Amino acid sequence: MEPATAAKKRPSPLKGRKRKEPSYWKRKDAVRESRLERLGLLKDGHPRIDKIELGDHEIAQIQGLAGLRLSLDEIASIMGFSRETLRKRRQEDPRIDLAMERGKSLTKQNVTATAYRMATSGKSPRMTSFWLERADGWRQRIDLGLKRPTEDLTEEEILERLKELRADNGGRPY
Repeated sequence: MEPATAAKKRPSPLKGRKRKEPSYWKRKDAVRESRLERLGLLKDGHPRIDKIELGDHEIAQIQGLAGLRLSLDEIASIMGFSRETLRKRRQEDPRIDLAMERGKSLTKQNVTATAYRMATSGKSPRMTSFWLERADGWRQRIDLGLKRPTEDLTEEEILERLKELRADNGGRPY
């Protein structure tokens, strides 16, 4: 009887098969590289910088992504190339810079228009006061009901008066 620790050798599944010659693999790599070259791709499958053509559709996509305030890295990743490639293309093609600026401006315009509509509708008093504060420099003054200037009060006295005002206002801030 054999010891339990001795393992039996299995025959190799490759035994008896002929190995392919190294030249076969070289030919296979050469065919793959020529295919990638025809497609305008590098060996790792990424697009070649000099082969990337940005059409109107890609420029519009860049404009939309810039409007979402995405970074250059994020835009490049979504578009399918590196940040460096996008940076180089920005230098070569002025349409990219214009699309990025236009995307940001259009988004700002849409948000401002929505805020204005909300402020003037009368349905959102907070947006109305926000619009007046930001757009017109209006400030809402809070009357603390003090007979003397606040410069003479200590910090504790001011905080106590603010707590009283909050309690009078149903717990809401002023």
